[in-house]
Amino acid sequence: MGNRLTGGPNSFIKIIVWTFAGCLVIGIIAAITIPNFLKHRSNRQYEAKTNLRALATMEAAFFSTKNRYAASFAELEWSPTLSSKFYTYYLSDTEVIKPKPPVYSMPEGVHAWATDKGFLAVAVANLDSDPVLDVWVIDDKGNLQNIVDDLK
Repeated sequence: MGNRLTGGPNSFIKIIVWTFAGCLVIGIIAAITIPNFLKHRSNRQYEAKTNLRALATMEAAFFSTKNRYAASFAELEWSPTLSSKFYTYYLSDTEVIKPKPPVYSMPEGVHAWATDKGFLAVAVANLDSDPVLDVWVIDDKGNLQNIVDDLK
């Protein structure tokens, strides 16, 4: 009868079975946690989508009563939801709201604007600490677009 170190005829099979079982457990844990992690990351973008849609709704209501779009967040009486923590919001190049630091600048070539005839609002964040910023825009027609996806 062999000991554990020198092994007997079944010890190699036992090692293989236990190794396979360990790999199986690790694989199951990974299969459960990785999709949840990816979902959590994309939920961060939900903040921008929700807040920009709310801003567009407020602009449409403002337009229906004043026959023009608001040029400032104060005039519009809009601010991001209390749970907002990732994005910086722009209604023009100088009209900025950021509930919590840091404040992200708009990337080169992206400009927010608001005139009597329309608007383009921008939300900017860095969701994963790389140099690429996540950039969302919405216009006066309600077209919401992720023009730079930080999570890809």
